[in-house]
Amino acid sequence: MMAGSELSRRESPARRELPSPQAEATQLFEEMLRSARAEIEEYVATWTGDLVLARLAVHRDIRTGNENRFSESAALLKCLEEALHRAPDRMEKHLLGRLQEAREKAQHSAHDVPRRFESVFSNAPIGMALVDRVGRWLEVNAAFCSTTGYSWGELKATTLEAITHPDDVDLDRRQKRDLLDGRIPSYEVEVRYRHARGHHLWVLVTASLVRDDLGEPLYAILQVQDISERKELAERLAYQVDHDFLTGLSNRRRFEQELAREARRASRYGSGGALLLIDLDHFKDVNDALGHKAGDHLLKGVAGALRRRMRQTDVLARVGGDEFAVLLPQTGAEEARIVAAGIVDTLRQRVAVVSEPSIRVTASVGVALFDGLRSEELLAHADLAMCDAKAAGRGRFAMYQAESHSGVERVRKTLEREPQETLCRRWS
Repeated sequence: MMAGSELSRRESPARRELPSPQAEATQLFEEMLRSARAEIEEYVATWTGDLVLARLAVHRDIRTGNENRFSESAALLKCLEEALHRAPDRMEKHLLGRLQEAREKAQHSAHDVPRRFESVFSNAPIGMALVDRVGRWLEVNAAFCSTTGYSWGELKATTLEAITHPDDVDLDRRQKRDLLDGRIPSYEVEVRYRHARGHHLWVLVTASLVRDDLGEPLYAILQVQDISERKELAERLAYQVDHDFLTGLSNRRRFEQELAREARRASRYGSGGALLLIDLDHFKDVNDALGHKAGDHLLKGVAGALRRRMRQTDVLARVGGDEFAVLLPQTGAEEARIVAAGIVDTLRQRVAVVSEPSIRVTASVGVALFDGLRSEELLAHADLAMCDAKAAGRGRFAMYQAESHSGVERVRKTLEREPQETLCRRWS
Protein backbone atom coordinates (compact mmCIF):
# COMPACT_ATOMS: atom_id res chain seq x y z
CA MET A 1 0.00 0.00 0.00
CA MET A 2 1.49 3.35 -0.95
CA ALA A 3 1.65 6.23 1.48
CA GLY A 4 -0.49 9.27 0.76
CA SER A 5 -2.36 7.72 -2.10
CA GLU A 6 -5.97 8.26 -2.57
CA LEU A 7 -8.34 5.62 -4.07
CA SER A 8 -11.95 5.73 -5.31
CA ARG A 9 -14.09 3.16 -7.16
CA ARG A 10 -17.09 3.86 -9.35
CA GLU A 11 -19.53 1.01 -8.80
CA SER A 12 -22.61 0.43 -10.96
CA PRO A 13 -25.36 -2.17 -10.57
CA ALA A 14 -25.35 -2.75 -14.32
CA ARG A 15 -22.29 -2.95 -16.53
CA ARG A 16 -21.99 0.05 -18.84
CA GLU A 17 -20.00 -0.69 -21.99
CA LEU A 18 -19.63 1.17 -25.25
CA PRO A 19 -21.42 -0.51 -28.19
CA SER A 20 -19.21 -2.35 -30.64
CA PRO A 21 -19.13 -1.26 -34.32
CA GLN A 22 -21.14 -4.42 -35.20
CA ALA A 23 -23.80 -3.62 -32.62
CA GLU A 24 -24.04 -0.02 -33.79
CA ALA A 25 -24.38 -1.09 -37.40
CA THR A 26 -27.04 -3.70 -36.52
CA GLN A 27 -29.00 -1.10 -34.60
CA LEU A 28 -28.92 1.29 -37.56
CA PHE A 29 -30.02 -1.50 -39.93
CA GLU A 30 -32.98 -2.40 -37.69
CA GLU A 31 -34.03 1.25 -37.55
CA MET A 32 -34.04 1.39 -41.34
CA LEU A 33 -36.18 -1.78 -41.49
CA ARG A 34 -38.70 -0.28 -39.09
CA SER A 35 -38.81 2.88 -41.21
CA ALA A 36 -39.39 0.89 -44.42
CA ARG A 37 -42.15 -1.14 -42.79
CA ALA A 38 -43.87 2.03 -41.64
CA GLU A 39 -43.76 3.46 -45.17
CA ILE A 40 -45.26 0.26 -46.62
CA GLU A 41 -48.01 0.21 -44.04
CA GLU A 42 -48.80 3.85 -44.83
CA TYR A 43 -48.91 3.03 -48.58
CA VAL A 44 -51.27 0.10 -48.06
CA ALA A 45 -53.53 2.12 -45.76
CA THR A 46 -53.74 4.95 -48.28
CA TRP A 47 -54.48 2.55 -51.17
CA THR A 48 -57.13 0.73 -49.15
CA GLY A 49 -58.81 4.00 -48.28
CA ASP A 50 -58.88 5.10 -51.90
CA LEU A 51 -60.32 1.71 -52.97
CA VAL A 52 -63.11 1.91 -50.43
CA LEU A 53 -63.99 5.43 -51.52
CA ALA A 54 -64.03 4.35 -55.20
CA ARG A 55 -66.41 1.44 -54.53
CA LEU A 56 -68.74 3.66 -52.55
CA ALA A 57 -68.76 6.17 -55.42
CA VAL A 58 -69.70 3.40 -57.94
CA HIS A 59 -72.62 2.19 -55.83
CA ARG A 60 -73.80 5.79 -55.31
CA ASP A 61 -73.70 6.53 -59.04
CA ILE A 62 -75.64 3.32 -59.81
CA ARG A 63 -78.38 4.35 -57.38
CA THR A 64 -78.59 7.90 -58.72
CA GLY A 65 -78.46 6.84 -62.40
CA ASN A 66 -75.70 9.36 -63.18
CA GLU A 67 -73.98 7.65 -66.08
CA ASN A 68 -71.14 10.18 -66.47
CA ARG A 69 -70.25 10.02 -62.81
CA PHE A 70 -70.63 6.24 -62.93
CA SER A 71 -68.15 5.97 -65.83
CA GLU A 72 -65.62 8.11 -63.92
CA SER A 73 -65.99 6.10 -60.71
CA ALA A 74 -65.73 2.80 -62.59
CA ALA A 75 -62.53 3.98 -64.32
CA LEU A 76 -61.04 5.00 -60.92
CA LEU A 77 -61.98 1.64 -59.45
CA LYS A 78 -60.34 -0.17 -62.35
CA CYS A 79 -57.12 1.86 -61.89
CA LEU A 80 -57.04 0.99 -58.23
CA GLU A 81 -57.58 -2.69 -58.96
CA GLU A 82 -54.73 -2.63 -61.48
CA ALA A 83 -52.56 -0.86 -58.88
CA LEU A 84 -53.41 -3.65 -56.47
CA HIS A 85 -51.98 -6.23 -58.88
CA ARG A 86 -48.86 -4.12 -59.42
CA ALA A 87 -48.41 -3.37 -55.68
CA PRO A 88 -46.29 -6.45 -54.78
CA ASP A 89 -43.70 -5.59 -57.43
CA ARG A 90 -43.60 -1.92 -56.43
CA MET A 91 -43.42 -2.78 -52.73
CA GLU A 92 -40.65 -5.28 -53.35
CA LYS A 93 -38.61 -2.75 -55.29
CA HIS A 94 -39.22 -0.06 -52.65
CA LEU A 95 -38.32 -2.41 -49.82
CA LEU A 96 -35.18 -3.65 -51.57
CA GLY A 97 -34.13 -0.06 -52.16
CA ARG A 98 -34.63 0.82 -48.52
CA LEU A 99 -32.76 -2.30 -47.40
CA GLN A 100 -29.85 -1.50 -49.69
CA GLU A 101 -29.77 2.05 -48.30
CA ALA A 102 -29.81 0.71 -44.74
CA ARG A 103 -27.05 -1.79 -45.53
CA GLU A 104 -24.83 0.91 -47.01
CA LYS A 105 -25.36 3.22 -44.03
CA ALA A 106 -24.67 0.39 -41.60
CA GLN A 107 -21.44 -0.52 -43.39
CA HIS A 108 -20.37 3.13 -43.40
CA SER A 109 -21.13 3.41 -39.69
CA ALA A 110 -19.19 0.22 -38.92
CA HIS A 111 -16.16 1.63 -40.70
CA ASP A 112 -16.64 5.09 -39.21
CA VAL A 113 -16.73 4.03 -35.54
CA PRO A 114 -13.04 2.98 -35.40
CA ARG A 115 -12.08 6.18 -37.21
CA ARG A 116 -13.97 8.27 -34.67
CA PHE A 117 -12.37 6.40 -31.77
CA GLU A 118 -8.92 6.79 -33.27
CA SER A 119 -9.48 10.53 -33.71
CA VAL A 120 -10.68 10.97 -30.11
CA PHE A 121 -7.84 8.79 -28.78
CA SER A 122 -5.10 10.57 -30.72
CA ASN A 123 -6.29 14.12 -30.08
CA ALA A 124 -7.37 13.79 -26.45
CA PRO A 125 -5.87 16.51 -24.22
CA ILE A 126 -5.07 13.97 -21.49
CA GLY A 127 -2.89 10.90 -21.69
CA MET A 128 -4.59 7.77 -23.04
CA ALA A 129 -3.19 4.29 -23.45
CA LEU A 130 -4.30 0.79 -24.39
CA VAL A 131 -2.65 -2.06 -22.47
CA ASP A 132 -3.14 -5.79 -22.67
CA ARG A 133 -3.85 -8.13 -19.75
CA VAL A 134 -0.19 -8.41 -18.72
CA GLY A 135 0.48 -4.68 -18.90
CA ARG A 136 2.15 -4.42 -22.30
CA TRP A 137 1.51 -1.20 -24.17
CA LEU A 138 -0.66 -1.61 -27.26
CA GLU A 139 -1.07 2.06 -28.12
CA VAL A 140 -0.54 5.45 -26.50
CA ASN A 141 -1.39 8.97 -27.60
CA ALA A 142 0.82 12.04 -27.81
CA ALA A 143 -0.46 13.46 -24.52
CA PHE A 144 0.62 10.31 -22.67
CA CYS A 145 4.11 10.55 -24.14
CA SER A 146 4.27 14.21 -23.19
CA THR A 147 3.19 13.47 -19.60
CA THR A 148 5.65 10.63 -19.01
CA GLY A 149 8.49 11.86 -21.21
CA TYR A 150 8.77 8.52 -23.06
CA SER A 151 8.53 8.07 -26.81
CA TRP A 152 6.29 5.37 -28.24
CA GLY A 153 9.36 3.35 -29.15
CA GLU A 154 10.65 3.51 -25.56
CA LEU A 155 7.29 2.47 -24.14
CA LYS A 156 7.05 -0.54 -26.44
CA ALA A 157 10.23 -1.85 -24.81
CA THR A 158 8.76 -1.65 -21.30
CA THR A 159 5.51 -2.33 -19.41
CA LEU A 160 2.99 -0.45 -17.27
CA GLU A 161 4.37 -2.05 -14.11
CA ALA A 162 7.93 -1.09 -15.02
CA ILE A 163 7.19 2.65 -14.96
CA THR A 164 4.99 2.48 -11.82
CA HIS A 165 6.54 3.33 -8.45
CA PRO A 166 7.36 0.08 -6.57
CA ASP A 167 5.19 1.15 -3.61
CA ASP A 168 2.19 1.60 -5.90
CA VAL A 169 2.43 -1.56 -8.02
CA ASP A 170 0.40 -3.79 -5.70
CA LEU A 171 -2.40 -1.25 -5.40
CA ASP A 172 -2.86 -0.98 -9.15
CA ARG A 173 -2.48 -4.74 -9.56
CA ARG A 174 -5.34 -5.47 -7.14
CA GLN A 175 -7.61 -3.00 -8.89
CA LYS A 176 -6.82 -4.44 -12.30
CA ARG A 177 -7.61 -7.94 -11.05
CA ASP A 178 -11.02 -6.78 -9.81
CA LEU A 179 -11.64 -5.15 -13.16
CA LEU A 180 -10.71 -8.29 -15.12
CA ASP A 181 -12.92 -10.46 -12.91
CA GLY A 182 -15.89 -8.16 -13.50
CA ARG A 183 -16.25 -7.10 -9.87
CA ILE A 184 -15.98 -3.43 -10.83
CA PRO A 185 -16.75 -1.73 -14.17
CA SER A 186 -13.89 0.77 -13.82
CA TYR A 187 -11.62 2.30 -11.21
CA GLU A 188 -9.60 5.39 -10.37
CA VAL A 189 -6.30 5.31 -8.55
CA GLU A 190 -3.56 7.82 -7.74
CA VAL A 191 -0.12 6.36 -8.37
CA ARG A 192 3.35 7.53 -9.20
CA TYR A 193 4.93 6.98 -12.61
CA ARG A 194 8.66 7.17 -13.20
CA HIS A 195 9.30 9.95 -15.70
CA ALA A 196 11.79 9.36 -18.50
CA ARG A 197 14.11 11.86 -16.78
CA GLY A 198 14.21 9.75 -13.63
CA HIS A 199 11.90 11.58 -11.22
CA HIS A 200 8.45 10.38 -10.20
CA LEU A 201 5.23 12.22 -10.92
CA TRP A 202 1.77 11.72 -9.43
CA VAL A 203 -0.94 10.73 -11.90
CA LEU A 204 -4.65 10.00 -11.66
CA VAL A 205 -5.39 6.84 -13.65
CA THR A 206 -8.92 5.97 -14.76
CA ALA A 207 -9.11 2.43 -16.14
CA SER A 208 -11.92 0.60 -17.94
CA LEU A 209 -12.04 -2.65 -19.89
CA VAL A 210 -13.00 -3.50 -23.47
CA ARG A 211 -14.42 -7.01 -23.95
CA ASP A 212 -15.27 -9.06 -27.03
CA ASP A 213 -18.77 -10.28 -27.98
CA LEU A 214 -18.35 -13.25 -25.60
CA GLY A 215 -17.42 -11.04 -22.68
CA GLU A 216 -13.73 -11.94 -22.67
CA PRO A 217 -11.28 -9.10 -21.87
CA LEU A 218 -9.49 -7.65 -24.87
CA TYR A 219 -7.56 -4.68 -23.46
CA ALA A 220 -7.79 -1.89 -20.89
CA ILE A 221 -8.23 1.78 -21.71
CA LEU A 222 -6.27 4.08 -19.37
CA GLN A 223 -6.85 7.81 -19.01
CA VAL A 224 -3.88 9.45 -17.28
CA GLN A 225 -3.76 12.97 -15.82
CA ASP A 226 -0.72 14.59 -14.21
CA ILE A 227 -1.76 15.68 -10.68
CA SER A 228 1.71 16.46 -9.34
CA GLU A 229 0.90 20.13 -8.73
CA ARG A 230 -2.27 19.24 -6.84
CA LYS A 231 -0.42 16.74 -4.66
CA GLU A 232 2.35 19.23 -3.94
CA LEU A 233 -0.22 21.86 -2.94
CA ALA A 234 -1.94 19.37 -0.63
CA GLU A 235 1.38 18.49 0.97
CA ARG A 236 2.21 22.16 1.50
CA LEU A 237 -1.18 22.76 3.11
CA ALA A 238 -0.74 19.72 5.35
CA TYR A 239 2.72 20.97 6.32
CA GLN A 240 1.35 24.39 7.22
CA VAL A 241 -1.32 22.83 9.43
CA ASP A 242 1.31 21.03 11.53
CA HIS A 243 4.25 23.46 11.46
CA ASP A 244 5.12 26.88 12.78
CA PHE A 245 5.32 29.35 9.90
CA LEU A 246 8.24 31.33 11.37
CA THR A 247 10.67 28.60 12.44
CA GLY A 248 9.52 25.63 10.40
CA LEU A 249 9.31 23.52 13.57
CA SER A 250 6.30 21.44 14.55
CA ASN A 251 3.57 23.54 16.11
CA ARG A 252 1.68 22.94 19.37
CA ARG A 253 -1.03 20.87 17.68
CA ARG A 254 1.43 18.47 16.11
CA PHE A 255 3.59 18.31 19.25
CA GLU A 256 0.67 17.43 21.52
CA GLN A 257 -0.32 14.64 19.13
CA GLU A 258 3.22 13.23 19.16
CA LEU A 259 3.47 13.57 22.94
CA ALA A 260 0.17 11.75 23.53
CA ARG A 261 1.19 8.96 21.16
CA GLU A 262 4.62 8.53 22.75
CA ALA A 263 3.20 8.68 26.30
CA ARG A 264 0.77 5.85 25.48
CA ARG A 265 3.54 3.78 23.93
CA ALA A 266 5.90 4.35 26.86
CA SER A 267 3.17 3.49 29.36
CA ARG A 268 2.39 0.27 27.51
CA TYR A 269 5.93 -0.94 26.96
CA GLY A 270 7.73 0.80 29.85
CA SER A 271 10.26 2.38 27.51
CA GLY A 272 10.43 5.71 29.31
CA GLY A 273 10.96 9.18 27.89
CA ALA A 274 11.29 12.84 28.85
CA LEU A 275 9.60 16.14 28.07
CA LEU A 276 11.49 19.46 28.06
CA LEU A 277 9.76 22.86 28.06
CA ILE A 278 12.03 25.77 27.10
CA ASP A 279 11.11 29.39 27.82
CA LEU A 280 13.31 32.28 26.66
CA ASP A 281 14.22 34.70 29.45
CA HIS A 282 13.62 38.43 28.92
CA PHE A 283 12.28 37.88 25.41
CA LYS A 284 9.79 40.69 25.94
CA ASP A 285 12.70 43.09 26.38
CA VAL A 286 13.92 42.26 22.89
CA ASN A 287 10.55 43.00 21.30
CA ASP A 288 10.12 46.20 23.29
CA ALA A 289 13.63 47.54 22.65
CA LEU A 290 14.33 46.36 19.10
CA GLY A 291 10.94 45.54 17.59
CA HIS A 292 9.23 42.36 16.47
CA LYS A 293 11.51 41.86 13.48
CA ALA A 294 14.48 41.45 15.83
CA GLY A 295 12.37 39.14 17.97
CA ASP A 296 11.52 36.97 14.97
CA HIS A 297 15.19 36.83 14.01
CA LEU A 298 16.03 35.67 17.53
CA LEU A 299 13.34 32.96 17.49
CA LYS A 300 14.64 31.58 14.20
CA GLY A 301 18.17 31.53 15.61
CA VAL A 302 16.99 29.62 18.69
CA ALA A 303 15.11 27.13 16.50
CA GLY A 304 18.22 26.50 14.40
CA ALA A 305 20.44 26.03 17.47
CA LEU A 306 17.98 23.57 19.04
CA ARG A 307 17.47 21.65 15.81
CA ARG A 308 21.20 20.97 15.52
CA ARG A 309 21.23 19.35 18.99
CA MET A 310 18.32 16.96 18.37
CA ARG A 311 18.45 13.30 17.44
CA GLN A 312 16.44 12.09 14.46
CA THR A 313 13.94 10.42 16.79
CA ASP A 314 13.42 13.54 18.95
CA VAL A 315 10.51 15.92 18.37
CA LEU A 316 11.18 19.66 18.55
CA ALA A 317 8.37 22.23 18.41
CA ARG A 318 7.56 25.86 18.97
CA VAL A 319 4.54 25.75 21.26
CA GLY A 320 4.11 29.44 22.08
CA GLY A 321 5.43 32.91 21.39
CA ASP A 322 8.81 32.35 23.07
CA GLU A 323 8.35 28.73 24.17
CA PHE A 324 9.77 25.57 22.70
CA ALA A 325 9.27 21.93 23.62
CA VAL A 326 11.36 18.82 23.12
CA LEU A 327 10.16 15.22 23.25
CA LEU A 328 12.90 12.68 24.00
CA PRO A 329 11.63 9.13 23.39
CA GLN A 330 13.21 6.23 25.32
CA THR A 331 15.26 8.56 27.49
CA GLY A 332 16.14 8.20 31.18
CA ALA A 333 16.69 10.86 33.83
CA GLU A 334 20.45 11.20 33.41
CA GLU A 335 20.29 11.55 29.64
CA ALA A 336 17.49 14.10 29.99
CA ARG A 337 19.66 16.15 32.36
CA ILE A 338 22.53 16.11 29.86
CA VAL A 339 20.28 17.27 27.03
CA ALA A 340 18.72 20.05 29.15
CA ALA A 341 22.13 21.30 30.32
CA GLY A 342 23.39 21.27 26.74
CA ILE A 343 20.42 23.34 25.58
CA VAL A 344 20.97 25.93 28.30
CA ASP A 345 24.68 26.23 27.44
CA THR A 346 24.03 26.36 23.70
CA LEU A 347 21.53 29.18 23.93
CA ARG A 348 23.66 31.14 26.41
CA GLN A 349 26.71 30.97 24.14
CA ARG A 350 25.19 31.31 20.69
CA VAL A 351 22.05 33.38 20.98
CA ALA A 352 22.51 37.06 21.76
CA VAL A 353 21.11 40.32 20.52
CA VAL A 354 23.72 43.00 20.03
CA SER A 355 22.40 46.46 20.73
CA GLU A 356 23.09 49.48 22.90
CA PRO A 357 23.06 48.24 25.59
CA SER A 358 23.59 44.61 24.58
CA ILE A 359 20.68 42.30 25.41
CA ARG A 360 21.53 38.68 26.04
CA VAL A 361 18.79 36.07 26.04
CA THR A 362 19.04 32.90 28.08
CA ALA A 363 16.56 30.08 28.56
CA SER A 364 14.90 28.33 31.47
CA VAL A 365 14.18 24.64 30.94
CA GLY A 366 11.78 22.39 32.81
CA VAL A 367 12.21 18.60 32.59
CA ALA A 368 9.58 15.94 33.31
CA LEU A 369 10.03 12.17 33.04
CA PHE A 370 7.25 10.00 31.64
CA ASP A 371 6.89 7.54 34.55
CA GLY A 372 3.61 6.25 33.14
CA LEU A 373 1.96 9.69 33.15
CA ARG A 374 -0.57 11.02 30.64
CA SER A 375 0.48 13.75 28.23
CA GLU A 376 -1.53 16.41 30.13
CA GLU A 377 0.24 15.51 33.37
CA LEU A 378 3.62 15.60 31.66
CA LEU A 379 2.97 19.11 30.35
CA ALA A 380 1.97 20.29 33.81
CA HIS A 381 5.04 18.67 35.42
CA ALA A 382 7.42 20.20 32.88
CA ASP A 383 5.81 23.62 33.24
CA LEU A 384 6.14 23.54 37.04
CA ALA A 385 9.79 22.53 36.69
CA MET A 386 10.35 25.43 34.29
CA CYS A 387 8.88 27.77 36.92
CA ASP A 388 11.40 26.39 39.38
CA ALA A 389 14.26 27.14 36.95
CA LYS A 390 13.10 30.74 36.58
CA ALA A 391 12.65 31.14 40.34
CA ALA A 392 16.20 29.89 40.86
CA GLY A 393 17.63 32.68 38.69
CA ARG A 394 16.85 31.78 35.06
CA GLY A 395 19.36 30.53 32.52
CA ARG A 396 19.25 26.97 33.92
CA PHE A 397 17.19 23.79 33.94
CA ALA A 398 15.22 22.06 36.68
CA MET A 399 13.87 18.51 37.00
CA TYR A 400 10.31 18.10 38.23
CA GLN A 401 10.27 17.00 41.84
CA ALA A 402 6.93 15.82 43.18
CA GLU A 403 7.78 16.63 46.77
CA SER A 404 8.53 20.25 45.85
CA HIS A 405 5.01 20.77 44.49
CA SER A 406 2.79 18.96 46.99
CA GLY A 407 2.61 15.94 44.75
CA VAL A 408 -0.29 15.00 42.55
CA GLU A 409 -2.78 17.37 44.20
CA ARG A 410 -1.03 20.51 42.94
CA VAL A 411 -0.71 19.09 39.45
CA ARG A 412 -4.41 18.20 39.44
CA LYS A 413 -5.39 21.71 40.48
CA THR A 414 -3.05 23.19 37.90
CA LEU A 415 -4.66 21.12 35.15
CA GLU A 416 -8.14 22.15 36.26
CA ARG A 417 -7.22 25.83 36.34
CA GLU A 418 -5.19 26.15 33.11
CA PRO A 419 -5.19 22.90 31.14
CA GLN A 420 -3.95 24.26 27.83
CA GLU A 421 -2.17 27.53 28.52
CA THR A 422 1.35 28.23 29.68
CA LEU A 423 1.27 28.17 33.46
CA CYS A 424 4.28 30.24 34.35
CA ARG A 425 3.55 33.71 32.95
CA ARG A 426 4.29 35.38 36.30
CA TRP A 427 7.98 34.48 35.90
CA SER A 428 8.43 35.95 32.41
